[in-house]
Amino acid sequence: MTPEDRCHLNGLAVVKGKARYVTCVNRSDAVAGWRQRRSKGGCLIDISSDEIISENLSMPHSPRWYNDKLWLLNSAAGDFGYVDMKNGIFEPVTFCPGYMRGLAFHKNYAIIGLSKQRSRTVLSDLELDKRLEEKNTDSRCGLFIVDIHTGNVLHWLEFEGLISELYDVQILKNTSCPTLLGFKSNDIAQEISFEEGQLVKRHTLGSLQEPIPFFQPQENNKEITKPLVQPDPVFRFQLSTNMRFQYLIDNHIHLLHSDFVNRSQSKKINEPLIAIVTIYKKEIIGMLIAEIRADRKSSELLSIFIKKQFRCQGITKGMLKILYKATKKMGCKYIKIS
Repeated sequence: MTPEDRCHLNGLAVVKGKARYVTCVNRSDAVAGWRQRRSKGGCLIDISSDEIISENLSMPHSPRWYNDKLWLLNSAAGDFGYVDMKNGIFEPVTFCPGYMRGLAFHKNYAIIGLSKQRSRTVLSDLELDKRLEEKNTDSRCGLFIVDIHTGNVLHWLEFEGLISELYDVQILKNTSCPTLLGFKSNDIAQEISFEEGQLVKRHTLGSLQEPIPFFQPQENNKEITKPLVQPDPVFRFQLSTNMRFQYLIDNHIHLLHSDFVNRSQSKKINEPLIAIVTIYKKEIIGMLIAEIRADRKSSELLSIFIKKQFRCQGITKGMLKILYKATKKMGCKYIKIS
């Protein structure tokens, strides 16, 4: 066992919760030897017996045991199929126009990840290139959904732009509107979401019995204020779900983030706004402002301010938790940080 990438072991199939089969690109026992014989040197190995089950594969990938069959991607040839375990022969089911990596199953469907060809690398000069030319098409990046009984491609989703390769595919059950955030862009710094039970509680939540008079809005706003929580004898939170921007400017501009005030001059704000204040000895020492976005499925944090001497005491977490609970009741799935 050496870190020299000799055979390029690249796939694992689990059977009844235990690792059982693996794929490799070549049986080479020299440094990076798989690169010179990648077209027809691929193998499927039973690791419980160290037996070679199938040979002469073309860069096989993503072996999966499903419905009592061993499925895999014969990636360098462009074929999705299964291995006949009695004779070790790979049986193609359908051709997919791209380098395949990532395979998952749902009922009678296989979900396959496709990548575009790389120029002048191990993903070029393959049998796949010839087959794409024969079929007069180009390699694609995306997901293909295949009926495993007929081999028909029923649906596909193609990615364009920066994304050109996929490395794996997983099915998220009981999930709607999933979002994947990368680490190299600003997106990850602009989003925040809380799953039930994951937010750490710093205080014991109770109820605030008295509204704060100086946070009452003007009559024409018909403001709705809701006593919400009393985390401890020191800090209190109060929620307002029908706040107007002009009222905040007229009465609490010193508690608003300057970017929020400036932004409001050039971009329309969806009113009414959500306002949450933190109160200390009848003085507002923190304020959070959010809006329900136009899609009505998410909220956006527009402004958050806490007086300097009260920071790092869990106040931000408290206000965010209230915002999460309030927007969740309104049907929002996540909170965006501006």
